[in-house]
Amino acid sequence: PKAKGAGRKPPQKQQQQQRQAAQKKPRPKQQAQQQQKKNPAAPQQSARAKRPATEAPAAAVPAQKRQKGNKKQKPAQKQQAPATGTVSAKRPAEAPVALPDQKLRKLTPLQTKLRERLHGSRFRWINEQLYKCSGEESLRCFQNDPSLFAAYHAGYESQVAQWPENPLDRIIDYLAKRSPGLVVADFGCGSARLAEVAGDRHKVHSFDLVAVNERVTVCNIAHVPLEDDSVDVAVFCLSLMGTDYVDFLLEARRVLKPGGCLKIAEVKSRVSRVRDFVKLVMQLGFTHVKPDKKKDTNALFILLDFTKTKAPKSRGPAGPGRSVVLKPCLYKRR
Repeated sequence: PKAKGAGRKPPQKQQQQQRQAAQKKPRPKQQAQQQQKKNPAAPQQSARAKRPATEAPAAAVPAQKRQKGNKKQKPAQKQQAPATGTVSAKRPAEAPVALPDQKLRKLTPLQTKLRERLHGSRFRWINEQLYKCSGEESLRCFQNDPSLFAAYHAGYESQVAQWPENPLDRIIDYLAKRSPGLVVADFGCGSARLAEVAGDRHKVHSFDLVAVNERVTVCNIAHVPLEDDSVDVAVFCLSLMGTDYVDFLLEARRVLKPGGCLKIAEVKSRVSRVRDFVKLVMQLGFTHVKPDKKKDTNALFILLDFTKTKAPKSRGPAGPGRSVVLKPCLYKRR
């Protein structure tokens, strides 16, 4: 039998109470906010986190609408991995290496002046060392560090540009007036300019400690690779440097033919007394050829000519005595 009151509809007052209770019941989002107010340390849970796994995700919102809805959200940047062998777009390009001539163009006038002084001081230091050591020691020094000769050669060329006259030009004029076909030995040739200018008329052998070009033969000029009595003219143009300069002159006498010409050009400040220097060279087996005083107008250099005649009487003064006859070229300390 049916229970009493079964199948009856609830009274109207009861239905109204049920509706009011349903309205008073908080929603999930409101409930979460109330819990957050009561306990701020508790993590806030969104409605999306409580969504059951079986529930389908919401439809994708277009990117433009999503940006309008949330202005703070920044669009994601696509990062593409760089291809193999290529540079990433974010990597800064490397600066080109400046060449030496490009660096020189950027120098200020003051920097250029200081740079020239630095090169000049290095040239003077190397020049003094050449006067204080022997030819063999100078050869080993330049072989160990070829950059020294490059610095010396650059400084020498800078000095030559300031001279009123280059003594090598006098020797070139002398060879131009002689009959072609002479054999010339240039001791301490530098850049071998004598061979470059007079090489079309004469056979010129160029010797120095370092080969600046293909015309230069590297050797100690106290021992040149030439046979005895095979040279017509021997030239020493500002190259009687070193403590053994007498050995250089003896080597020139060895290779000169009988009656051959020895030409010497030196700085006047090195020769304290010309008479003593001429006497030393004559003791080595040469005869002095007196110059024409009217033509000798050079104020910086002295040019001397000798002829190979007899056997040497002696090797001249030894030790410190040689530096008295031909003084080393030293610079004043600044």
